Amino acid sequence: MGKNPFSGLAGDERVPEGGADLHTHSDYSDGLLSPAALVEAAQGARLKALALTDHDTGQGLAEFMAAGEREGILAIPGLELSAQYQDLEVHVLGYGCDPKDQTLTGALDRFAAARRERIEKMVKNLQALQVNISLDQVLAAAGKGPIGRPHLAEAMVKRGLVRNFDEAFEVWIGRRSPAYVEKYRLRPEEAIELIHGAGGLAFIAHPLVGRMSLNGLAALLDLGVDGLEVKHPKLFPDRAERLRQLAQERGLLMSGGSDFHGGLRSQAPIGQSVVPCGYAEAILNALAHR
Repeated sequence: MGKNPFSGLAGDERVPEGGADLHTHSDYSDGLLSPAALVEAAQGARLKALALTDHDTGQGLAEFMAAGEREGILAIPGLELSAQYQDLEVHVLGYGCDPKDQTLTGALDRFAAARRERIEKMVKNLQALQVNISLDQVLAAAGKGPIGRPHLAEAMVKRGLVRNFDEAFEVWIGRRSPAYVEKYRLRPEEAIELIHGAGGLAFIAHPLVGRMSLNGLAALLDLGVDGLEVKHPKLFPDRAERLRQLAQERGLLMSGGSDFHGGLRSQAPIGQSVVPCGYAEAILNALAHR
């Protein structure tokens, strides 16, 4: 297991209790704000701790960590890996991974290449359906981050081809829509192994949201995860309570947050779906002892 370069962040200092948002995205993936702007938004919401968990990339972490130190926000480096378990898409959050770990960076490079190839195919499918969109327009929407369906939807909105993101996904690029192309995904155990190999902690993101059942979640937990996300804008309160109980029963760490992307891409703004800062402290303490 690689040495964790972030293990000294926790030190002997106690993190003050307060709000923590441990699931956010920047413009290095499919968010709208830069990592530094995310930190500033967290400060404006009076949060004590923030994690950046971009999809399949750690490119924004250096900017994020520097902004956290500058603004006095406890910044936790993270990422979110896509995996497939049976017929379910599963996202695995990795906190505190070494961004220079060669096995991890190699996997992330493969993700980036697969993402571009997927969008290229979806653009061709749309063009065959007489939807006037080009790859260059989607790349412009993606900016510096790995390209994904939200960027395709944004380009379609800007072109006036759909009224909003929901229409783009429901009519054209959603899972059961005519231009859809299946996404490249790891197996959950592969995602967990990548995170652990880079010195990080692996959490199941937004469990029990959508079609995931308790039985399905139990099978994922048996793969050796370190924690569970127990708060999310799409998670019903009774399910959130069940997840907290499950984490306690299994001795797992807990996280949660807004899954903030910005603008119409977000279910909740930073500061409105938060967890106690003690969750962040526990994560950092666990990283310090890996």
